[in-house]
Amino acid sequence: MKSNLKSALKKSGTNAARIRESAGDVSEPVHVSESVPVPAARRGSDSRPHRAGTRMLSAHVPPEMYTAVRMIAASQGVTMQAVVKEAFDDFLAKHGRN
Repeated sequence: MKSNLKSALKKSGTNAARIRESAGDVSEPVHVSESVPVPAARRGSDSRPHRAGTRMLSAHVPPEMYTAVRMIAASQGVTMQAVVKEAFDDFLAKHGRN
């Protein structure tokens, strides 16, 4: 079975096979120029300063609830983040944890 697969792959002319054939001797390592720019890391304190001192909290909700929150946010001209934060503030106050 394995030999049939190998021969089929050889006959199909896969990209990997063509690359191997054209590469020849690849025993020498390829060096990348040090002048290639490296993109800044997305994580870190200065990449998103508005998130400093916060933690992510996510939840799965029914589509109807998601749509309702989006519509309320849009009608008030605020972000969904603001609506959800207000809901959490109310919840914590209700349970005396505010």
